[in-house]
Amino acid sequence: MAVIALCSAKGSPGVSLAALALTLSWPAPVVLAEADPAGGDALAGFLAGQVTADRGTAELAVANARGRLRDEFDSNLIDLAPPAERKLLLPGVASPVAAEVVADIGADLADLFADLGRGRDATDVIVDCGRITAPHVLWPVIAAADLAVLVVRSTLPSLAHAQHGLAQLDAARADAVPVELLVMDDGPYVREAGRRLDAPVLDVWPWAPRAARRLSFGGSLGRGNRLMIEAQRTARALHTRIRSSAVAHVR
Repeated sequence: MAVIALCSAKGSPGVSLAALALTLSWPAPVVLAEADPAGGDALAGFLAGQVTADRGTAELAVANARGRLRDEFDSNLIDLAPPAERKLLLPGVASPVAAEVVADIGADLADLFADLGRGRDATDVIVDCGRITAPHVLWPVIAAADLAVLVVRSTLPSLAHAQHGLAQLDAARADAVPVELLVMDDGPYVREAGRRLDAPVLDVWPWAPRAARRLSFGGSLGRGNRLMIEAQRTARALHTRIRSSAVAHVR
């Protein structure tokens, strides 16, 4: 159905947190692909080290060298939620050292992610691309995505860096790939974000430190969680919008 690439310009505006929250809230089968060149967080964080770090994008790079990228993709996925929910994780590199090797298969990963959205067992892909100012960004994945989301905080420094980030996205992505903002509300410039950056705002999420800690380090998210309530609303709306667009395109 869809590939959605989340990224940031600088600092820690909450890309990994947003990607994980969207994945856990997604109303359809979904894979969270950790493509941050700085390394993946979910294994040691949300999954609290309960799963061994023997799967992920680095292993897929080795498989690709043997011509077995697609054959070994499923065996490199980990359940983020009960298996029946089909919310899966493709872990990222354990350290930035392996990021260059993974970047070499960016185009192949982009094709693979696109293929997951086809057929009877279609699966959406949410990609945590990390900071696009870092080396070894998976630009082919961003360029081939159905939507690129730039995560920003509602502070002047974050918005200033985001201007540069949007310019990079405009230069690197395909013309057909839209870019929208996901604004984390922890500063005074929430209402001005879209206007200052001249970009559409996908949504505004509350900055919820307790929920952020649980997403980052594991633990029950509980009911009534403001961040997850907003993530669920965003996920449902975005899934409906993308599915409607895909149906219209087929027609």
